[in-house]
Amino acid sequence: MTTETVKVPLVWYPEYPINVGIIDDNALYAFTHGQCTSFAIALSRVTGWQMQACVWAEDSTGLSHVWCVLPDGRYADITGVHSEPPLMGGKVIIKVTEKIIARHVEADGNPPLAVWAAEKMIPAWVAYNRPHLVEYGA
Repeated sequence: MTTETVKVPLVWYPEYPINVGIIDDNALYAFTHGQCTSFAIALSRVTGWQMQACVWAEDSTGLSHVWCVLPDGRYADITGVHSEPPLMGGKVIIKVTEKIIARHVEADGNPPLAVWAAEKMIPAWVAYNRPHLVEYGA
């Protein structure tokens, strides 16, 4: 079986390789270092879960990290399902939409979104997190 490798843009790596459908160190790095926005958008599109983000300060345009909120109040990002928000250094939690994320990404000069790549990771993420998602029919 051959694994498809695709490249996603990160701030420090314009073409960072990830293996489609495998939650490995590369996927964890990519979706916690610049493409968390894309993963949250992809997960939200599939599940309908609301997205949240944290910013460095009230007046900041910089998103520190983006995740989805499960209906029971837990938080989900590429690293799994959490009981506390995965702040990644941010200080202030805000609600976000795809439009708000796009505006933040553009304002910060971040690499373009790679939602297309994140969408390919959702089945592996669901399989890995199935014990935490049973109540949602995963």
